[in-house]
Amino acid sequence: MPKYKKPLKQTKMIDNWKCPWCRSVNSPCDVDGSPDWAEDQIVTCPKCEHEVLILTSIEFICRPSVGGVPLD
Repeated sequence: MPKYKKPLKQTKMIDNWKCPWCRSVNSPCDVDGSPDWAEDQIVTCPKCEHEVLILTSIEFICRPSVGGVPLD
């Protein structure tokens, strides 16, 4: 196991995200305007057109949302 001298950098880039409504896997290129993944964002799924709240944290979490309000 290699030993790192510096901590690995966290990135705010994301390759794909999965819609919690229809379970389709989408890329950021599928969303109009190429969202800035450095902030929490509400995007529309290109397949089912439901709103999805993407939370940026250590892991990217996609949650269903209605009218900008996440469903818990």
